[in-house]
Amino acid sequence: MGKWVVWFLVMGMGSFAAAGPVETSNFRTVSTPVLRLPFRSSVLKARQREFGALLAIANESYREGSVIEDAESHALRISGRWGIESGELYAQIGLLERSGGFMDSTIEWWHRMIGFKDLSRTGYPKNRTLVTDGANYRLGGTTGLTDAQVGFSRELVAGVTATAALSLPFGRPSRMTGSGRPNLGVGIAGTMQVMRQVALTWQAAAVTTSARSAWAGSGKPGWQLGAALEWTPNSRDAWIIQSQSESAPLRTNIRKLDQPNRQVTFGYRRKLTEEKALELFFSENFDFLNSRGVASVAADFSLGMRFVWRP
Repeated sequence: MGKWVVWFLVMGMGSFAAAGPVETSNFRTVSTPVLRLPFRSSVLKARQREFGALLAIANESYREGSVIEDAESHALRISGRWGIESGELYAQIGLLERSGGFMDSTIEWWHRMIGFKDLSRTGYPKNRTLVTDGANYRLGGTTGLTDAQVGFSRELVAGVTATAALSLPFGRPSRMTGSGRPNLGVGIAGTMQVMRQVALTWQAAAVTTSARSAWAGSGKPGWQLGAALEWTPNSRDAWIIQSQSESAPLRTNIRKLDQPNRQVTFGYRRKLTEEKALELFFSENFDFLNSRGVASVAADFSLGMRFVWRP
């Protein structure tokens, strides 16, 4: 019995090679203003610090009824975590540039490779920016800060963490970079070993999504779910597959767009040194697996990297 307890403690200790899910999110334009808690279950020890920088490119294309979502987002997200005696404090803020981008032709090639027929792209202009509900709201390109987020996490029992978060309105609701109001979120997450080199992390959260947007149907309470499998074949490398779900950020009365938003992410983490690590990831919506139980409405195609440093 004692050997098993020691083994679980060792396997669950915080290290870059076994550090949990990829900390990305759904970069769909209308999801950007919504508060989403970071997907993680770990808490830093007192006096530990961690800083991260995420770069991501996400392309989307939806044409349903009067709704058009055709844009590409280039995102930079800076985060910090500070371990204290009672738990962990964290903060993050982002810079977002939204334009027509350059990935439309690449994504069309990708769709042909996997045998997916995407009618929302066929016959439409490439590399343009247009997001509209067909009524009151119309958005072109934009650049600006996103909402900031601050939060507190505390370990409840071994492997299970509770988090409370507050978003601060630094972004512009008229440009879909922020909500225009503070929002609150609470969540719980946990990690368990399912095999010697495989860990399962899960998350459930509830958030407020009040927003000063001209888009009809905004400002509904929301939820967030996540599940990730992480394989660590050695002390330096980790391979991750994860699915993240959230309630639709807006109500359009279009069944496809109002369903829960889901994306699947494939990630790789490399421990560079004892203090530094690099993550690479690729996220897709439903056309990759053609299964809406795993992925559905999200950014169509996302690529990103995240550098993490613990001084």
